[in-house]
This record gives sequence, structure tokens and C-alpha cells, in this order.
Amino acid sequence: MTGFPLRASPAMLLFLMACAPEYDGVRWEILSAPPAEITMESSLVEMTAGLAVVVRARPLSSSRTDFDAAAEIVLIPDDEDVFAVLPGPGPRDFALVCVWPGETMIAVQVDGRRHERIQVRCTAYQEDKHLEE
Repeated sequence: MTGFPLRASPAMLLFLMACAPEYDGVRWEILSAPPAEITMESSLVEMTAGLAVVVRARPLSSSRTDFDAAAEIVLIPDDEDVFAVLPGPGPRDFALVCVWPGETMIAVQVDGRRHERIQVRCTAYQEDKHLEE
């Protein structure tokens, strides 16, 4: 058996690159009902310290090709003393926990490639003045 080297033309390489998904952020789907207001954006997560929320994270693509359902997404917090990420029941499901007031970042990894860092703000609990009346 003779082997031939596999060669791809520049046009073929451009075509293959155009067909691949291009990471463009995360869409959060909230699966639980947190007891207080939270902010879940592609570039910011903000919630009160002591709260947890269960979410589904979906990687967004800026190209015509979306990430397939098998694409693995991993969320890695910089400071777990402030913010923790726990695995959920599905491959893209996570429990996000604001442990302590402060700020940190989450690194986003899709299919083994690190893409961005999302800002996280865990705010201090503010007792509602209406409860004191």
C-alpha cells in the first residue's frame, strides 16, 4: 500500500474554517428560581452573596455554524472563595454559587479551548427595609 500525503488547497482550508463555529459568548438559561434578582449576561454575572442558581450554559457562535450539542463547555472560576461552579445533571448545566462578597472572573472553555473570561460580582446582602416595618 502506498501512502499519499494529504494536501489541502488554501481555498479548501478557508472553506473548512468558515464551516467551524466561532465562539461569541455564552447564553444563560436559568433553570431554578433564585429568591432575589440576579444578572446573567454573556459578559457579566451578578448576584447576592449566599445565593445559588442553576443554569444551562450554551456557547454562542458568530459564524453560520452553531456549536453542536456535544460541544463541551467548562466554567472555571478564578476565586472559589468568592464564586463557585458546581456540575449539574446535564453536560451544560451548572450550579453557580456566590459564596462571599467580592469580584472574580470565570474562564470559559469550549471543546478544550479557552475563549473568554466573564466578570462576576457577588454583592453583599442588603436587608429589605420593608421587612423591618
